[in-house]
Amino acid sequence: MTTNSISIGIVTYRTSLEYLKRCLRSISFQSALDSVGSVVIRDNDNGFDREIIEQAIAASGLDKSLVKVVEGDNIGFGAAQNELMKLSFEKGESAHLCLNPDAALHPNSIENVLEFASSKKFLGIFEMEQFPVPHPKIVDPYTFETPWCSGCSLLIPSGVYEATKGFDESFWLYCEDVDLSWRVKAEGMHCYLVKNAQVAHFVHSRSNDSKEDQLRALPLISAAKHLADKWGSPRFSKDMAKEYERRSGISIDSDSLNNVPRPSPSSLLKAQPDFSHMLVFSPSTWIEE
Repeated sequence: MTTNSISIGIVTYRTSLEYLKRCLRSISFQSALDSVGSVVIRDNDNGFDREIIEQAIAASGLDKSLVKVVEGDNIGFGAAQNELMKLSFEKGESAHLCLNPDAALHPNSIENVLEFASSKKFLGIFEMEQFPVPHPKIVDPYTFETPWCSGCSLLIPSGVYEATKGFDESFWLYCEDVDLSWRVKAEGMHCYLVKNAQVAHFVHSRSNDSKEDQLRALPLISAAKHLADKWGSPRFSKDMAKEYERRSGISIDSDSLNNVPRPSPSSLLKAQPDFSHMLVFSPSTWIEE
């Protein structure tokens, strides 16, 4: 197994104590805990989660010297993880594991993801397999390449961060992982799904029938529209704008990218952005009825 030291970054925003306790305890049970140089928690609500974070750390079994807590404004998921990555890579960590606070790692997950990433010379990004319900996007059964990687439990090597500068902070929440994946591929690297590195991430299915459910999806739809505007799919952008207005009654037809650079033709060719499979952004391995 590789002896590279990694950081683990967790971004909280009014997070459940039980979720965070489970997440941190799963880190303490890792067979490759000696490969973890630091666990950095970013409270994205200026200390609102302070008591919860302190209780979760105390119950985790982790050495307190391993855990660092940073507090600040809610700057969005991608920007917060970028802040944590910068801190970690400045300390000399070789890779950064983005981990959702509502996720829990299998005891061998870090060991297995590091072994797999080492076999690929850390030239790409490496997603852990979610259970009990895996993400529906496809994966090559021989190379384990996948069209994009979810940010739920995602290993980003320092070299990839150097090449991409991390997440595009114009995405507040959702689709920043899809965008990063496509930029990784545009750099000539790959996105991988590590099947034997598992992470529990239970997401409740919703009917989308109630008004509350209709509104809950708005941030994702808005992010998907922004992704389409950036990566050059006017048709998908228009579809997302229509769906947003249908659910909320608010028009978002105009979308300013400000100073966000558009991908070059060569980047588009390498990244192969997929807007033909709706919000999966990939052919599906299964379809939920």
